[in-house]
Amino acid sequence: NLNILRHIDKESYAFVETNNKTFHWSIILFALLDAGSKESTLSFDKIQEMSLMFGLPIMQFIEIVRNIESKHSTLFHYSETSGVRNIQFTGRVMNKFVALSKYYYKK
Repeated sequence: NLNILRHIDKESYAFVETNNKTFHWSIILFALLDAGSKESTLSFDKIQEMSLMFGLPIMQFIEIVRNIESKHSTLFHYSETSGVRNIQFTGRVMNKFVALSKYYYKK
């Protein structure tokens, strides 16, 4: 349970924004790898959309992305050049379900 949705009424849910620093990085890596399988570059709009999907403020999401990049620099690179933020995938592939298993089998 990621606790990113809250129940409002019988048919409605809302995203929960959080500053939770314990959000497991492998869930975000899974989402990045999934997005990277469809396109080689993620624009800032897509990065922002992902941060909202996880209910994380954009700067916290970027911090998590940078931490993942430091562990898996062969998969993608985050860059901020002249105010343009994006994620560029290197073409090297990691099975997204291997990343997800790190969440389910964490110790």
